[in-house]
Amino acid sequence: MKKKIDYFIFIILIIVSGFSFLYWYKEVSNRVGVLYSTLDSSYKLETNNYNLKTFTFNENSISEKEFKYMKSKGINFIAGPIYSENGYKIFPFLEKYDFLSFSPTISSDSLLKSTERIFTLTPSNEMQIDAILNFLKKRNISNVLIVIDPFNQTYSKEYLRILDQINGSYIYYYGLNSIIKTNFDYNKYDAILITTASDAAVGLLSFLEQNYNGIFILTDSALDVGLTKFKGNKSKVYLVSFTNNPFNETLDLIYETLNLISSHKFLSAQQAIRFFTNNKFIFNQKRTLNREIKIVKLSDF
Repeated sequence: MKKKIDYFIFIILIIVSGFSFLYWYKEVSNRVGVLYSTLDSSYKLETNNYNLKTFTFNENSISEKEFKYMKSKGINFIAGPIYSENGYKIFPFLEKYDFLSFSPTISSDSLLKSTERIFTLTPSNEMQIDAILNFLKKRNISNVLIVIDPFNQTYSKEYLRILDQINGSYIYYYGLNSIIKTNFDYNKYDAILITTASDAAVGLLSFLEQNYNGIFILTDSALDVGLTKFKGNKSKVYLVSFTNNPFNETLDLIYETLNLISSHKFLSAQQAIRFFTNNKFIFNQKRTLNREIKIVKLSDF
């Protein structure tokens, strides 16, 4: 009689385990946290085309409370953040609550070296800086001004490495008022490298381009739909690009990120980390993607 009871309990446990797995596979495994920013087009994200149940949060105001909430929902993976500065703020929570982040756009080398919890679909700053240096040297640029984004310094200040090889200086861009009030001679620079988000970049371009004789170079942080607002001389503006459409780069990379997440089923963040670390067919050893980086004219689009 006892053997029959034990066998019955065993069968019940198998059935319960089966239903638990099906529930996880159909429901919990499709849950993903999505971080967006109001500073670019990521807040316009549409996730209906993916077999995912998304929990969205503004990365500029997210706190530990939201990470606790996501973990209580069985979430292990996060699409985002967009900005490296926010990545530095949240990676302790990724580690504390056992999340893995797939960022569409983070590229800060120092951030990626600080944690194994972030993989990114964007080439690292080191790779992009090398492409910019090659471009500047081929054009015999001897003096460059770098415009730093004070709100994304984790990303932006890494571009100061360029000044180790080419003469120049840098300024922080807090808005047009801070620029208008200064009596700064921009024409002593052959090129101005802008590392801000798209709206700030357009404002600065619109103010400077009519009286500036050199060229502008916009890093990937400025490549978003906001660039379409620029109505000036596009032939003197160059873009550091690695996607087909610089005006839609942010959203394109986010959708690519969601597609990557929806294409895999992992039981835990640790399992995913081991998989992507040991299999280099997607991410390289720096946990970034190797993409062809081009410096292209804005007027070509």
